[in-house]
Amino acid sequence: MPPVPAKPSQPALPDDAADYGHLDEPAKPAADADRELIKAIAMDIGKAVVHHIETMYPSMFDAVAGAAKLSVRNCVYNEIMAALEV
Repeated sequence: MPPVPAKPSQPALPDDAADYGHLDEPAKPAADADRELIKAIAMDIGKAVVHHIETMYPSMFDAVAGAAKLSVRNCVYNEIMAALEV
């Protein structure tokens, strides 16, 4: 029996193609890369929010605990990451 002809998005499979059923599963590394990209974007947004507060309200962080910047940044990050779980 000749090999299965290739589809444009898939390479030709040999006669024992039944052994390659896992090729139809989505690639996990790409999903992990997407999640890592979203994590980086979420962290950048959190940092941008802190920068905005520092710029628009310069005395705000002087009036609160030293960890306030970290808390604001992480709160924004956590909310974005939680939205992915919905």
